[in-house]
Amino acid sequence: IEEELLGTGGAYLAFREKLQDHFFAINCDVRMDLDLNKLADFHQVNHFTATMVIFKPDGELKYSPVEFNGELLVDIAGKIGTAGNKGVFTGLQVLSREIFYYLPAGVSSIISSFYLPVLKEEKKIGAFTQVSSWIDVGTKELFENYHSMIRKD
Repeated sequence: IEEELLGTGGAYLAFREKLQDHFFAINCDVRMDLDLNKLADFHQVNHFTATMVIFKPDGELKYSPVEFNGELLVDIAGKIGTAGNKGVFTGLQVLSREIFYYLPAGVSSIISSFYLPVLKEEKKIGAFTQVSSWIDVGTKELFENYHSMIRKD
């Protein structure tokens, strides 16, 4: 447990020695349906630096978009300036130990400290889009809505 919140990047540094060469990382406040074996194979076969799992909603995007072309991530929230198909970062990713070359000590964001610099360097980041459903339950309201929805089933 973090005594001081280290952000979405800084927390990985605390576990650096325990992580394998490639590892899954997931936000704890999401629910999704996908095949983790397919995700792992996709990442390994393509030799990606990282793989971001992206959900393509049918309707309007309610979150900052990530953009991808085919199997490659090309932009996050318009920061790189490369257009592509739009989706939502699900909070699930496969990362390599290469992240530790980018993450500063202390508090950091995985997006601004790792993903954006790697995209600018034109390294390959995978865009895994084989997600059949995704729900964010990260606020009390979202969790209560989800809980009501599953109680009806």
